[in-house]
Formats: sequence, structure tokens, C-alpha cells
Amino acid sequence: MSKTRKNFHRVEWMAVLVAIVSSCVIIAYASDEIAVTIGLEAEKGEYKYKRTVSKLQRDMTGDNAAGGILYVQTGAWEQVTIPSDVATNGWAFFRNVTTDTWMSVDIGVQVVTTNSDASSTTNYKSFIRLNAKDVFVSRLHPTNTIWTTANATGACSGVNLEWQVTED
Repeated sequence: MSKTRKNFHRVEWMAVLVAIVSSCVIIAYASDEIAVTIGLEAEKGEYKYKRTVSKLQRDMTGDNAAGGILYVQTGAWEQVTIPSDVATNGWAFFRNVTTDTWMSVDIGVQVVTTNSDASSTTNYKSFIRLNAKDVFVSRLHPTNTIWTTANATGACSGVNLEWQVTED
């Protein structure tokens, strides 16, 4: 796990999926320290879609970030542990680093419901599925905890997830 400080390096990611191409660049500067460029291009038959948002600039009020490679196991939800020096979640990057098409990872939140008898029920709600080599970039809710679970068949018991979260 590495910690990224004030001087960010330009990083470029690209994912090519069947007929969909998605690319993202996150750059940090001294003012408007975060710049995100993201696009989606899809073409199949007569359907064509192409959209790019270039250099969406945002301030990074904190100085910290955290990330690394997390081995996500199948069959159970586990928390992405973000160090306490990343005081509030900001922009995040996630990538399923596997090349095996039968391995995906779900990212979601924990939902605790209080029942009528005062007991509680814990469920996990997935809102992102990353298949092999897929990427996801977004600004996170400042205080939500991130949970993951892997979906894999065969002899595999988990998936490697690359993640990076900047402090907001």
C-alpha cells in the first residue's frame, strides 16, 4: 500500500471492453489540484455513443491519499480500509486488475436495518460491478465506508482490486 502526497504524478488508465472503450486521467495541481478526464465510447450495429469530459477540475483541500492492491475474497463482503489520515473520502479510482473474464468484483455499501423487535439486519448493496480490467472513477460520499466482494468461478477464491482514494 502506498501513500500519495501533494505531488501527484500523471497517471493514465485505459480499459477496452467488447465494443466499449473507457479512459480516465487523474492529475493533481497546486490549485484545482485534481483534474479528471473521462470518456465512454460504444458502438454496436447502428448504435453509436461517444462522450468525453475533459479536465473536470476540483480542489483537494487535504494533503493525503491512500491506495494499493486489495485481494478481495469470494463469498463474503469486506471493508476497504482507508487510513485515518485520509480524513474524508474524495475522488476514487478502482480497477479489477485480473485478465480472467470470469472474475468480477462488486463494490457497495453496508445497510443496517432496525427490525420491529429492536434487532438489526445487515445487508450489503452493490452499486458497481467491475469485470476483468474494468475501471471506475468517481467522487465518493465523504463518510461512507466502501465494501467489496468478489465473484469468481472455478479454482479462484478472489480477485485483486487496485484502488486509490484522495482526501477531499
